[in-house]
Amino acid sequence: MTGNVARKTGIGIGVSVMPGAGTALVADNLISEARAGAIVGMHDAVPVTGDLAKAGSEQYANVMVSGNRVR
Repeated sequence: MTGNVARKTGIGIGVSVMPGAGTALVADNLISEARAGAIVGMHDAVPVTGDLAKAGSEQYANVMVSGNRVR
């Protein structure tokens, strides 16, 4: 996901961190007022990480988080 705007949502962007998930690039998005986290790792429809926009995305080899603006 790149170049998106997400405002006033529960989760700004959900990204799969399930074993076997493909690669994901989450970059250059604007995420504002996401109550449960700007970028959250998901297993099916269940949130399983904290906010990856803050820290922790490096532990998932399939996920790259870069250049997002969070308000």
